Amino acid sequence: MNRYWNEILYYLTMYWNYEEYWKLYVFVFPIVIFLEIPLYLLIITSYIKKFWNDVFLWSAPVNYFPTVSCIITCYNEGKAILDTIRSLVEQLYKGNIEILVMVDGSDINKSTYLAALNYANKYHAENKYSSRYIRVIPKKLRGGRVSSNNLGLSISKGEIIIIVDGDCSLDNDLVASAVRGFANPNVVGSSGNIRIRNWNASLVTKFQALEYMIGLQLSKTGLAELGMLNNISGAHGIFRKSFIQAIGGWKNGTAEDLDMTTRIKAYLKSYPNLKIIHTYESTMHTDGPESWSKLLKQRQRWDGDLSFLYFKRYRKILRPKNIGWKNLFAIVWYDFMFCLCVPFLTIIYTIWLFFKFSPSFASTMLILTYIYYLFSTTALFFLYLAFVSERKKNDIKFLLYLPLMPIYQYIMRINTAYATILEFVLSTHKDTSMAPWWVIRKTN
Repeated sequence: MNRYWNEILYYLTMYWNYEEYWKLYVFVFPIVIFLEIPLYLLIITSYIKKFWNDVFLWSAPVNYFPTVSCIITCYNEGKAILDTIRSLVEQLYKGNIEILVMVDGSDINKSTYLAALNYANKYHAENKYSSRYIRVIPKKLRGGRVSSNNLGLSISKGEIIIIVDGDCSLDNDLVASAVRGFANPNVVGSSGNIRIRNWNASLVTKFQALEYMIGLQLSKTGLAELGMLNNISGAHGIFRKSFIQAIGGWKNGTAEDLDMTTRIKAYLKSYPNLKIIHTYESTMHTDGPESWSKLLKQRQRWDGDLSFLYFKRYRKILRPKNIGWKNLFAIVWYDFMFCLCVPFLTIIYTIWLFFKFSPSFASTMLILTYIYYLFSTTALFFLYLAFVSERKKNDIKFLLYLPLMPIYQYIMRINTAYATILEFVLSTHKDTSMAPWWVIRKTN
């Protein structure tokens, strides 16, 4: 054991002289130089540009207060649905808010339905002239999230649609922040900020909280500025109703959020003035899985859905003539290469190290790789903390968990590769809890 650690120390101290390191660079160089670092630099520079414009370029206050319809997709939340409804009732927004509580499978989900209905009746009895209107819609036959979204879209009265999960809570300026960007008539969709509410429940939820800050909030802000936003989350998405109706609403099946985003991008080639933005000030809070098993299963569904949509459902649509070179480049670079290929390269790299070199040298390479990812993650975290975070005093606490993030990221990459293989072999997108099996089986 002493010899093992002595060899590691030797390799670390002889870093610039040991010729075998250059063999490593041949393998690692393309991943880091051509994929990761340019992506990080683009995100950083685009966000700095946005920050500069927001701070130093004066713009007139937006006097835009359309009626907003908030569609809450519910299934088996029970009384927890009341937190979401209250969060919308208490919004600091000057316009009208229509709250549509879509209770999926109301016959078997009576606790959620009755809790929402009793609250709505009591609220309207006490607030007869309120600008907030709650409507509880029981769907006796469960049809899944997509059917709830489309039914809510068809009966909604608002100009702007906001989709939120039934088990979340919202900042009281969420609607005001979400609507602001739609004063530009060319904006047809926007993603919002999502934070992990139960971050203190376990180490796993702390990792997710950090991941959402850096990997979602910071990245989406930067990518949106470049017109390369990869996804409008189904847990918190904002849309212009007229546009969503014109393209036929949500498509049945799995990963309805990524599906919708991909379809919107297909219109950007023909209508280049249309825009998808990210509104980082519009914040909702949700609970993340508290155990490794639940988290890995959740991500297997997410990553498997990504493979299904891009390689199966929309493989013929992803062409420059359909979505334009810019969007195709963004999808290939970020979704294909960064999200799907890098996990496989990470596994191959690890196996190659231990088969090609001694255990001590392979371990040294992994230590250096860990140091690189610790440095890059820390740099991104401080950028997020300085320019994006709206809760700096709370978020600074996560600095303690940054040393463990490279290990978490490594585990999640292996899980992504596993999920991708499962999708190609078993079509796992058909095995989802987002809709009944008979709905999923009828989609393609």
